[in-house]
Amino acid sequence: MSDYKIFQCRPKNYYDLAIYQIGHEKCESDHSYGPVKRDCYLLHFVVSGKGYYEVRGKEIPLKAGDCFLVIPEENTRIYAEQADPYEYFWIGFRGTNAQQLMEHIGFYVNNNFVFSCNENEFEVLKDYFRKTIDCERPEMDEKEYIRSLGYLYLILSMISRRDSFVPSAIRLHMDFWKEIMEYIAFHYDAPITVDGLSKRFGFHRTTIFKLFHKNTGMSPTEYILNYRLDKAMNFVKTTDMPFKSIAINCGFNSLSYFYRSFKNKFERTPQQIRVLD
Repeated sequence: MSDYKIFQCRPKNYYDLAIYQIGHEKCESDHSYGPVKRDCYLLHFVVSGKGYYEVRGKEIPLKAGDCFLVIPEENTRIYAEQADPYEYFWIGFRGTNAQQLMEHIGFYVNNNFVFSCNENEFEVLKDYFRKTIDCERPEMDEKEYIRSLGYLYLILSMISRRDSFVPSAIRLHMDFWKEIMEYIAFHYDAPITVDGLSKRFGFHRTTIFKLFHKNTGMSPTEYILNYRLDKAMNFVKTTDMPFKSIAINCGFNSLSYFYRSFKNKFERTPQQIRVLD
């Protein structure tokens, strides 16, 4: 049987980011958990041995020095390698800022849920996890809990420094919405995809869709198409630019698609608009 310890936390005064559970496990060769949906984020740190993490159709090999994130409400599975089963610490957490923080750190970019530390960072991270996790205590007082939460932030700060795209401060979703709008305003003539926005801004695709729906009532694709068509209408009305050039300048690589989309939105062709105006 595995050497297993877990300590449950249910703090009442912390909502942005709160430790939910902490633990340590030295697994046996037949150890396997899942597929199962978790109710919180679980950040694991492998201190020895090997294993595997299955998430979103990917099987990711794990080794000592790997931090991997189990995400809530999605089917995931972890299991040990038979010959050299892993040992790991984990910290479970949740909160109103948890998903946004994980996105900024970079866990969701390209479904990359595993970060590997280097030799110098290994002992520091191991020490932080060990100090955060104290399974021997029957309960935590306020001071001890805050100390553990501080070590969690130190762990996250070490992981976040490994990615150059991570912002220096956590900003609100609305700040990122403004950045996305500015990006579209300056790049609507170039290919813009949901995956591209997700990668550039460090949000998961689902969050990108939610941001657009919340702020515009449209999907990203619908919004970008309408933005381009509005720009095209302005060119049609205010310039003598050929329609083919307008289409290209507004991000349409097909003239027929441009004409069809334009008429669907404005119920008139570009030529009819120009003649009438």
